[in-house]
Amino acid sequence: MRLSMIVFAVLAAVLQSGQETRDDLALRLLRPAAKRLDDGIAAFIKGAKPAEAFKPWQQESVPIDRSTALRGDMKSNGVTAAANCGIELEIQLWSAGKGVYTITLFAHVTPEEASIIAVTGHRFDSTAKAAVPVAKCAGEAEAFKDAAEYFVRRMKEGKPDALLFAEPERIVKKVPAQFREPFAAGMKQSKAGVADLCTAVSAVKFDEMRIQLGEQYYTSLGADGSTKDGFIRGKLKLSDAGDVVYRLNRFETE
Repeated sequence: MRLSMIVFAVLAAVLQSGQETRDDLALRLLRPAAKRLDDGIAAFIKGAKPAEAFKPWQQESVPIDRSTALRGDMKSNGVTAAANCGIELEIQLWSAGKGVYTITLFAHVTPEEASIIAVTGHRFDSTAKAAVPVAKCAGEAEAFKDAAEYFVRRMKEGKPDALLFAEPERIVKKVPAQFREPFAAGMKQSKAGVADLCTAVSAVKFDEMRIQLGEQYYTSLGADGSTKDGFIRGKLKLSDAGDVVYRLNRFETE
């Protein structure tokens, strides 16, 4: 499904609902990926191996399988469920074969909300090609491509108020207590700088877009639904062929 068709479907759903949405329309396109993460962690908690839990995503090959240690840390901390909290997406703008600007987006995407936790950007001068051309992104990776293209388009419109940031008081409830203060401070700083960021992106001339994925965090939940004192951390990436690759990493408490 092409981007224009996806956007039309999103707008139609919003209009039909007759209700105000808390969704940033670009980030809403990441909802299938967020569901894959939620379904995968639920299967993992029930005992599935990561390679099975997160199909059809590829599992990153690592020297040490940390899934056993992760299960132990979750159990000792009373974690019985989890939900996606944040997904990192790096967007690189290239011109004449060189990188000229990079945007790092940390998105909060759930069945109820799609919003920005933080977004930053800066100029860079590089020919390193770790990021993947959006033209290569198909299948499971297409949602990330569509979200990146739409998000940059909206930034270049120079309307920062149209970019929906998460409400800090809502997000901190999903964050372990020891991380709440830096999370809230980072969100405030990012939102304060988004107008300047949109202005900078609007001035960038580019002929190619590349993307790469990054850190991913789950809110850890107890049997009573309370947030536990640690994130379940994962790592998303795109392969050179444009496939989504994932691995569960560790239980992070500091």
